[in-house]
Parts: sequence; structure tokens; C-alpha cells
Amino acid sequence: GVCWTGSWCTNGTTIPDPCAPGTYNPAQGSSHPSACIPCEPGRYCPTQRMGQAAQQLPKCAAGFYCTGGDVSPYARQCPAGAYCEEGSAYPEACPPGTFGEWAGSTNVSDCRACPPGYYCPYANMTAPAGECDAGW
Repeated sequence: GVCWTGSWCTNGTTIPDPCAPGTYNPAQGSSHPSACIPCEPGRYCPTQRMGQAAQQLPKCAAGFYCTGGDVSPYARQCPAGAYCEEGSAYPEACPPGTFGEWAGSTNVSDCRACPPGYYCPYANMTAPAGECDAGW
């Protein structure tokens, strides 16, 4: 027999040692534990013996991000000032002119427009920077 995907077999055996949660191995016939590689950023590997191709691994949940080697779709909550769509490897900053006051945002539409009379000059802001000067 051939050593299965999602595992590795000591040289000369077909007794599989499963890849640990947080790792996967899409190749058959692996003979070393290093064949189990950390789950891709933006995706998670919740159980042992994950053997599918990287693009078939489950995606991190919207409002959260996964930096690699994660076992949960809720690895890290998206911080205020940013948003995280499904499958995010890192938070996307709210653009200049907007702010994001809440953690866990899932879309750029969750970034609020800076209100009239206030300014938001930078990306990643969690509140307006301040009031505009009189007459502006």
C-alpha cells in the first residue's frame, strides 16, 4: 500500500502517522513528518489527517483572519480599523476617509465614512482624527 495523503509513514512501512491539526499533506507516499506543512494563511486545518490540496482547505471565517497553521476558522478577530472577508490571511485596513470602530468587521462597507465636520486622513483609523477647523 501507499502512504495516504494527510499522513506520513516511516521509511519502509505503510503504517500512517497522521499530520497534526494545523498542518496538512496533499501528497501520497510521504516518509517524513516534515511532509506535514502548516495550513495555508487564510485557511485552517481543524483535524489531523488533512490531505486535500491547499485551495480546498476550509477558509477562515469572515470577521477573522488566519495567518497560517491555524486549527480554527476564528483564529484571530479582525481588529477595529480594518475588515476581514472570508479567507483572510491578514486584516485589510479601512481606507483614508473612513474609520472602523468595531472589531470583527467583514467587508469594506463596514468602514464608516468620516462624518461631516470631521477628518479621517489615514487608513486603519478607529475614530475620526478630529474636527475640521472652522470654515472647512
